Amino acid sequence: MTTSTELHVVLGGTGAAGRAIVGALAHLGKSVRAVSRTDRGGWPDGVAWHGADLTKRDDLRPVLSDASVVYMAAQPAYDRWPEEFPALIEHVLSALPSPDTRLVMVDNLYPYGPVDGPIHEHLPSAATDRKGRVRAEVARRLLSAHEAGQARVAIGRAADFYGPGVEASVADLNFFRKIAAGQAVQWPARLDVPHSLTYIRDYGRALALLGTREAALGQVWHVPASEALTGRAFIELVARQANVPAKPGVLPKTAVRLAGLFNRMAREFGEMFYEFERPYVLDGSRFAAAFDFAPTPHDVAARETLAWLRAHGSGTVATPAVAGRVP
Repeated sequence: MTTSTELHVVLGGTGAAGRAIVGALAHLGKSVRAVSRTDRGGWPDGVAWHGADLTKRDDLRPVLSDASVVYMAAQPAYDRWPEEFPALIEHVLSALPSPDTRLVMVDNLYPYGPVDGPIHEHLPSAATDRKGRVRAEVARRLLSAHEAGQARVAIGRAADFYGPGVEASVADLNFFRKIAAGQAVQWPARLDVPHSLTYIRDYGRALALLGTREAALGQVWHVPASEALTGRAFIELVARQANVPAKPGVLPKTAVRLAGLFNRMAREFGEMFYEFERPYVLDGSRFAAAFDFAPTPHDVAARETLAWLRAHGSGTVATPAVAGRVP
């Protein structure tokens, strides 16, 4: 267990995952430093922001010099992972102030590749796509650093994010804006297969646990998500909370392939399309049992996300059908 005098440094603090981790740590009364290239403001009390370019060791060392726990929530551009992710991890490892420093890695389910059945921590890293392979390589490097006594590492894996601040995800803020405005939204591949989604605030709470529990170290953990819904069911759930009719549609693979001819991000997304063509169900039972952790129900999380959009003036969001907590 950590103490309140320890400094928790969140690299990539302005991203959705970084913000969620910062918020969870601040809620626990921890001393927190958020690090990113630019400051977007709006930090909770007790949080200090520091600017740094994480690709430069000379920038990293000063912001990590007094860190007890480091959360790696930064990542290269989506289409630059193979070229830049391994080097970025080496920069962070080399800048840690001590072998006793805890390093908590933000991660996803890409290393496993296509899976039949629930996705649990004991599956092999069998991905054949570029992004899955590099994520697996990064995880292996971090765990080897732990075994070698270079750092004390924990890895927290999640499904696709949704919630306050989440962009560039299948159920991102634009997805919520469109539903709230009564517009149609497209779900990749199939509307009728279950697909796990991780509420970003749950992920922040979970990563804060990994950074403050000795039992978490040296392991990969799957952060629990609420029940895996079909794309249609999730769109309908969000529409109910926004008090509007649901208008689900399908984004076919052919459309993504065509877009990929002209747009590199669409091309990268097409590589991961398999996630939506079959059930994609995260098993977070091991984490839930170890840390007595329960994820936020999707209806509550959807209400909180819509409330966040209203509070931040991000598009037109109707009054929800059921009053929820306003963050």
